[in-house]
Amino acid sequence: MRCLYFPMVSATTSGFVLAGGRSSRMGRDKSRLPWNGSTLVEHIALQVRSAAGNVMTIGGQPIHKISNVPDMYPHFGPVGGIATALHTAPADWNLIVACDMPDVNTEFLLFLPDRSDRCGVLPVTSDGRIHPLCAVYHRSMRETMEQALRSGVHRLTDVIAGLDFVRLSVPDDRMLRNVNTPGDWAIALASRE
Repeated sequence: MRCLYFPMVSATTSGFVLAGGRSSRMGRDKSRLPWNGSTLVEHIALQVRSAAGNVMTIGGQPIHKISNVPDMYPHFGPVGGIATALHTAPADWNLIVACDMPDVNTEFLLFLPDRSDRCGVLPVTSDGRIHPLCAVYHRSMRETMEQALRSGVHRLTDVIAGLDFVRLSVPDDRMLRNVNTPGDWAIALASRE
């Protein structure tokens, strides 16, 4: 299927930050780590809002002045969070970003354009890895996500294998770096200095 490029327009895009999860490898709530004078989740929510024109968090603790939607599938990881976002989404196109990517910025998110023909956008780093936790999803993908949950398929890469995405090489791999462990966090903090 051929997908056409369109600029991201706030009237047609919903922005979401996945803020649930157990943060078991970090040993504390990743979303609440301090970053740039606020918290990691607040920083990312600001970037998503600037790119999409709006933002909601999915799961986790509510943040002051940001709408929060409880995760409908709290024990099913990112697939549950994305399914919740797509269930909630008022727009066809949905910019969905995990709360643990400190280097994500508005300019990078605007690099992920909307597509027609219901094709989503999956960023790909120089090592060939896809990054479905900083991607554009079409609302029509909700049924596939929910069917996967009903079938017991909870691994995100398995679920998205059956969806129509355009793979987009990113100009800077650092934008998609995430922090899962205290060591990752130390590297992220050191890179700011």
